[in-house]
Amino acid sequence: MKKLTILFIMIQWLFLCTLTAQEPVPFECSTDVYGVLDNPARVIRADLSALPLDIQTIVDVVEVDITDDDTDNPEPVQVNNMGFRVTGDGTGGFLYALAINLSGDPAATYGLIKIDANGDVYPVAIPLVGLPANVRFYAGDVTPDGSTMYITYGSHNTLYILDLDAIDSDPLTPVSSIPKGTNAFVADWAVAPFDGMLYGGSNTGAIWKLDPGTGIMTMVTGSGALGLTTGAYGGAWFSPEGRMFLYNNSGVVYGVDDVDLDAPVRKRQLRSVVCESFLKKS
Repeated sequence: MKKLTILFIMIQWLFLCTLTAQEPVPFECSTDVYGVLDNPARVIRADLSALPLDIQTIVDVVEVDITDDDTDNPEPVQVNNMGFRVTGDGTGGFLYALAINLSGDPAATYGLIKIDANGDVYPVAIPLVGLPANVRFYAGDVTPDGSTMYITYGSHNTLYILDLDAIDSDPLTPVSSIPKGTNAFVADWAVAPFDGMLYGGSNTGAIWKLDPGTGIMTMVTGSGALGLTTGAYGGAWFSPEGRMFLYNNSGVVYGVDDVDLDAPVRKRQLRSVVCESFLKKS
């Protein structure tokens, strides 16, 4: 276990992210992770290949029209529940996320957006059909094959599942849902490349596993067992080498080196993935 303290000294790239009519440019897979900070949202990038982490701002302000009328009025938004969706050949892809207005009104319309390598924002499904009102979503991920987005939050008792392949052809494709188990507070989940399960850190410093097929949650390691402190872990992802990272909202990243999450008493090398899940902060 290594603890990496991040100093968020952002390099501002002074451009505004708006809707665009040009063809989206995919990210190339690399050792970088991407994240969302602040309100209105800005998108950051960090290179995992070197320490200390070099963190840069790649989108200064995310703007998009998330109204469900016929107007075209981009505005600054909150962004969360971000994940990386690979392209068909597996060499790159786009960031997908949920966007909502700045008021923080839980009844406001959620939209599904994607962000390309130029920092341009594209609406995918506005509104996103099937998500309930009065819920703040910020915990989820996209599967390594890019087919599915998982959406939930904290101790919410439902996991929402969005078929991204279907929504490509029909933006009104609704989310499906299954009941989610125990009320452990997990502020973000990452899909593991070795078993397809969701893993995240709870506010007590425990690691939990969520089965997206059944909704069953299982505690993998006890509170503080790996040296995790208490607090909200607003980011979870796996590196290309299979190392699990957890971002505590206090500004600290924890790396779980080679723990076998199915059997913590044993150790093995986890399989690598082509593209990573991405850091996100609630």
